[in-house]
Amino acid sequence: MRVNGLIPARFLVLISHIVITVTIFISRDLHIKASLSTTYTTAEYNAEDLKFIIVLAVSCFLFAFELLSFLFGVTIHHNPLRRHRQLLLLRALGLELQPLLADLRCDHRAASPAGPQPAHRAGPPQAAVMKPNCTSPAATATASHFAGSVALLLFLLDSWPVNDFFYIFGFCIAFPAVTEVFAIISAFSYSPKSAEAPAKSSKQAAGQRGGAKAS
Repeated sequence: MRVNGLIPARFLVLISHIVITVTIFISRDLHIKASLSTTYTTAEYNAEDLKFIIVLAVSCFLFAFELLSFLFGVTIHHNPLRRHRQLLLLRALGLELQPLLADLRCDHRAASPAGPQPAHRAGPPQAAVMKPNCTSPAATATASHFAGSVALLLFLLDSWPVNDFFYIFGFCIAFPAVTEVFAIISAFSYSPKSAEAPAKSSKQAAGQRGGAKAS
């Protein structure tokens, strides 16, 4: 499989998002003071500091989860490539693909360089070129982390108040992490046994037709 530009782009924006978040954690004093009035008390400062530390810790946890999922390639290589190879093999054998296509939930689209293969063509299927889907978890995470990196950079330079971080957290940190969780569930919920059942039934039907013609 040829690696498309979405994979390194996702890695770069994720790392930049993590680095900016850690920088904000180190210099959080400015943001806490921007959230309080000029006559704040120590108790108010500690409460705002604790709230900010908690949301930053949750952000770092979600970053670590998404980075591990990315490095292991759970939602990049494993699931889409396996499904498309099975579908292309069944298409080359002339099997019925409607039961599989109804349950197919891929993160990428496969396209053959020579166009769709006819069902009667013999031989192994042609190699598929993986093209990124604009609605895939990889594209969603890349766009979210890019937007989050830009927003956090402005948050850091302009010393925005702490409450503004929660909006960035919801749209640019929690959202891609939840998308990654659903992508992992989708990747491991698919079983190759679902592809074996149509193959066996088709072979049995072909054997019955061959026996009927021989008789």
